[in-house]
Amino acid sequence: MDIKIITMSVIVGLSTVTAIGMNTTENFNTMAENNVGWTLGDVNNDGWVNAVDSSIVLMEYSNLSTHGGTFTEEQKKVADVNGDGWINAVDASNILSYYAYCSTGGTISFSEWMKNPEEITTTTTTIATTVTTSTTVSGYVVSTDNSSSSTQTTSTVSSVETTTTTTSTVQKISEIKLTKYDINLKVGEKDISYVTMLPESVANKDEIWTSSDEKVATVDKWGNITGIADGKCIVTVTSVDNPEVKADIKVTVGEPSTENKITEIKLSKTEMNLEVGKKDISYVTMIPDNVENKDEIWTSSDEKIATVDRWGNVTAVSDGTCTITVTSVDNPKVKADIKVTVGKPSTTENKITEIKLSKTEMNLNIGEKDISYVTMLPESVANKDEIWTSSDEKIATVDKWGNVTAVSAGTCTVTVTSVDNSEVKADIKVTIKEKSDFQQLNGLTYINGILIANKSYSLPSTYDPGMDITTIKQFGELSNAAAKDGINIYLSSGYRSYSYQNTIYNNYVSWYGKASADTFSARAGHSEHQTGLAIDVNTIDDSFADTPEAEWLEKHAHEYGFIIRYPKGKESITGYKYEPWHIRYLGVEKATDVYNSGLTLEEYLGIDSYYH
Repeated sequence: MDIKIITMSVIVGLSTVTAIGMNTTENFNTMAENNVGWTLGDVNNDGWVNAVDSSIVLMEYSNLSTHGGTFTEEQKKVADVNGDGWINAVDASNILSYYAYCSTGGTISFSEWMKNPEEITTTTTTIATTVTTSTTVSGYVVSTDNSSSSTQTTSTVSSVETTTTTTSTVQKISEIKLTKYDINLKVGEKDISYVTMLPESVANKDEIWTSSDEKVATVDKWGNITGIADGKCIVTVTSVDNPEVKADIKVTVGEPSTENKITEIKLSKTEMNLEVGKKDISYVTMIPDNVENKDEIWTSSDEKIATVDRWGNVTAVSDGTCTITVTSVDNPKVKADIKVTVGKPSTTENKITEIKLSKTEMNLNIGEKDISYVTMLPESVANKDEIWTSSDEKIATVDKWGNVTAVSAGTCTVTVTSVDNSEVKADIKVTIKEKSDFQQLNGLTYINGILIANKSYSLPSTYDPGMDITTIKQFGELSNAAAKDGINIYLSSGYRSYSYQNTIYNNYVSWYGKASADTFSARAGHSEHQTGLAIDVNTIDDSFADTPEAEWLEKHAHEYGFIIRYPKGKESITGYKYEPWHIRYLGVEKATDVYNSGLTLEEYLGIDSYYH
């Protein structure tokens, strides 16, 4: 299918903005003059149903959720392609899917394509209609008079005889999908599983909620489940439209699950060989990283042999063997042991053979410092002294304890060498970036020209920009490119105001508690969605991570100016769990630079993200 590049200008409120492929009012009017009447899905009335129409619908959806819509009545009719009374991302997704279908050789009309193959045809009638319209698009009137090539302010199409075939159909809800099928609660806790009724085109999506045992858990008419007493029950949601269609949630009330609890302790060493009077330490990693309480309790099985302080420093007291144990305060069932042997060093192992580092790469801004902790092996060797050197002290220096200091932009290697065995070395790759340009303007924080909103940097409650038009335009280009690869990527959530984010966050706190909510929801003023530069795509659920759409987005988002804002394995840096559906617009050049660096935005700019 040929793709036509359309140019037009859209006027929103008092400001003129440029939408996807749109330049001037004259171009739009010229395009509209060549078409009479409106066709389902053809929102810009250019004769095609394609990705441009999908992006315009997305823009209108964003406007409706923030400052009010701009569509005319005719545009509303052709934009609401599934006829559910709403103009939203579902309509845009249908248009984009149809465009992908046509791109692979499909020939039927959009109206025919929208019909469910399982619909039951009851009647077919031919209707002759006379249409007289005056079409206004986004604040001005568009001419559709083929006889004139000049820009006009009004347009009327009169006495146009059209013959259409309509199909009266019977549709029923045939499936219910849930975001959760298992829920674990403590007594008094609440949770919810969000519902999708299918097919989308059915108007009546009302639900009936019931609990198999209200002594264990209750459910209200909106699906909010509350734990009452220890036990198990089934909560069921039933379609009002089709009572034969149901979906069940297995609810367990009782001991809290291990989710958001420490489940494992990893140690940098699990054995120590010390002489009397010597000290050593094993560094601790609590897993998962997003648990707030990482406090430790240290104990010794025999303090006559070795003692341990509250920070994990082990001191050898007398010859013998004992066990040093570290326990999680958050979850006392989780422990890890260190076998400690105190006595004279072995004579058979008297040379250092390996050096292990806690980090082998550093990314610093000019003036910053960092350190990589050293483990000399085997433990039994008495001489663990180190020699530190830098391959280029104009870029980074290192002192005798291993503290690395960034001097100027560039890359160099910092090396630690064993004094006991000079042939044993370990390297750290050090990359120094130019110091970030930090600016604050009207309560907004810009670093290297990038507007920042995270746990450390907030936005004023009065900041209300709406959805950024360039971001919408580039997202349309991204969706278009994905469609050509057979991938359907659509907007699920865009701009959110300060007050709306406050409502969302407080709801999550009431359901999950503050500590848990802070791992996946931003407090008001700290959400990227308030900048108008962030978009959530498709399904806002962990299941999205393993889809072809998520894989395509991770590989190609930067080509259109977006980054995956909260990458996997970077939770302790960004402050949020892995969100493969959340993308942030930076511009193609900066997004590509961040993508190629392999860093999060915080690492790239040299900032942190935690609530002060």
